[in-house]
Amino acid sequence: MKWAATLVVAAATLGLASSKSDCPVGFINLSNDPSSPECLNFVLNTGTWQHMNYMCGIIHANISKITGDLHYRLYNYIRATPGLTDHCFWIGGSDHQEEGHRVWESDGSDISMGTPHWDACERDPNGSIWQNYLCICPPDYYFRDCANDAMMYGICQVEV
Repeated sequence: MKWAATLVVAAATLGLASSKSDCPVGFINLSNDPSSPECLNFVLNTGTWQHMNYMCGIIHANISKITGDLHYRLYNYIRATPGLTDHCFWIGGSDHQEEGHRVWESDGSDISMGTPHWDACERDPNGSIWQNYLCICPPDYYFRDCANDAMMYGICQVEV
């Protein structure tokens, strides 16, 4: 009987822990680590970067910060999901405060330059004051500095 009670408490604790790590409704978890979810929401209406940043705020999220191997998992998810593969997406990086100094809008941290996030064969970032915001586009989904007035989908991210 004592063993059964221990099992019930352990199961309840496990259920509580797993429910805390789940993403909010409308977000998908691209994390490999169940204790550290990476919750993303794809905004499938087009808009400028500023519009996507606003849309993310409405759902209590930030425009996405794609770092480390989340970029690779995001690439694989987009490529495997019909309806996403032919589109560009705004992500949360910019240099609109200081030309040439790219930061993540969610926390102001510097964006790593070069591979693996930027294409080694392209000359991006190269857009001067007319390309201040980061996007990812097919077929490779490397970071790019995109035209400020471009209309594309967005990716929001929430911390849980």
